[in-house]
Amino acid sequence: MRTFESPVNNADEIVVFRLGSDMGRGSITRAQAQAAENIMNSPQLTRDYADRIIGACDPVASVKFFYWEWFQGWSLHQGNVLKQDQCKTPDGSNLSWGENLCL
Repeated sequence: MRTFESPVNNADEIVVFRLGSDMGRGSITRAQAQAAENIMNSPQLTRDYADRIIGACDPVASVKFFYWEWFQGWSLHQGNVLKQDQCKTPDGSNLSWGENLCL
């Protein structure tokens, strides 16, 4: 994922967690799939993870979670306010800061 123009000074990096990866060990197990779905179904959990990562890594201002075709993310906005990313249906235009694809 490329870096977008961030509204936060000196913080414009995006971290993406691919929860569906089998990491070269064969196919994903049922337990791994359930764990990924539990994470993706919990905005409070993903927000907490994003808040911790952003707080610990100065250049990071956005954290996104990806599970197959399911995106969820949190990004810093003006005033260092952490907001959930908005869903954008693919239309050929570029994504802006704080947006994720909806498939």
